[in-house]
Amino acid sequence: MEKCLGAIDSLDRKVSAFESELTNIWLALDERAKRTEEKVMRLEDKDDSTDIGIGLLDSHV
Repeated sequence: MEKCLGAIDSLDRKVSAFESELTNIWLALDERAKRTEEKVMRLEDKDDSTDIGIGLLDSHV
């Protein structure tokens, strides 16, 4: 009986460690996704301002 309880405790520690590692991975992934989204938004803003600049040049020509 004591051996079974020891095995259960061991599994519980392994599952807890796995959950902690998985949480860290999700946090890192979420942070990377946020940075990527910020980069995309900056590129879209540059694209919009470029389109406006091209439109102004076309109207002058």
